[in-house]
Amino acid sequence: MGVGPRLAQLPSGTRAFWSLAKAVQGNFCQPAIPPLHREDDSLAHTAKEKADLLGCLFASNLTLDDRGRSPPTISRCDSSMPEITFRQRAVRKALSSLDIHKSSGPDGIPPIVLRTCAPELAPVLTRLFRYLYSLGTVPKCWKTALIHPIPKKGDRSDPSNYRPIAITSLFSKIMESIVNCQLLRYLEGHQLISDYQYGFRRGRSAGDLLVYLTHRWAEAIESKGEALAVCLDSESLRSGVAQSTALEASSLWASREITRLDLQLSGRSEHQGRHRRSMFRPKTRKRWGPTRLCSIPDPISSAYQ
Repeated sequence: MGVGPRLAQLPSGTRAFWSLAKAVQGNFCQPAIPPLHREDDSLAHTAKEKADLLGCLFASNLTLDDRGRSPPTISRCDSSMPEITFRQRAVRKALSSLDIHKSSGPDGIPPIVLRTCAPELAPVLTRLFRYLYSLGTVPKCWKTALIHPIPKKGDRSDPSNYRPIAITSLFSKIMESIVNCQLLRYLEGHQLISDYQYGFRRGRSAGDLLVYLTHRWAEAIESKGEALAVCLDSESLRSGVAQSTALEASSLWASREITRLDLQLSGRSEHQGRHRRSMFRPKTRKRWGPTRLCSIPDPISSAYQ
């Protein structure tokens, strides 16, 4: 049914009418990102100017000034992490669970192809992942991400009201998810993650943390009549954790595995673009950017602790 007959069937002024009208209006020449304000009050109009402006802003947010301070001393763990393995069953499960509605990475391979061909690709990718992990490196193209700016609430002409979404190769995501699963299994099984860590953990969320804090505050008020809270601004903390700091802390329980991960994470780059048809030169990160491996809670600093 065409748009006209569908609008004719809907009562004028209803929510369904305006939802359809808004969807139709969004298909016409309205740019996804309006002109952006620079610091000198000038405007970035073209797609390349917007991408460069947002790229510089995202890169500055990923830089952490540690002022030359060394990380705190952490006692060594008694146990050691077992060797990370890549099994064909796990690779096939990861391929079969891909969301076909997700975007493809810089290589342009859609997830529906990998999901459909999971039985045929699983043996080949298993051997490939084992070989790459034994070398401690991955293909250079796996380290390149497409950065898509997603608007937050507020003025869309303000570059600070956008957050970056990094889209990497699906092969890289599959390999990282298998490594991440085994790392988290070891960390949680040996209680190496603080119980106060609520962010980036399965079975926990910011809502759980709010319930816990509300309970503790209520207990404090009932017993002592007051509750004191200290709030720290931890914006961009997770994205700005230095790679060397996180890997140094993790090396206390898995020195050999962390050395391999260090080689795989080094030299990552990213492309900025307003949409898929506007991709520009790569910019190398100076710090450890957001990836699936970064979802492992850092034992030194936690945004939710």
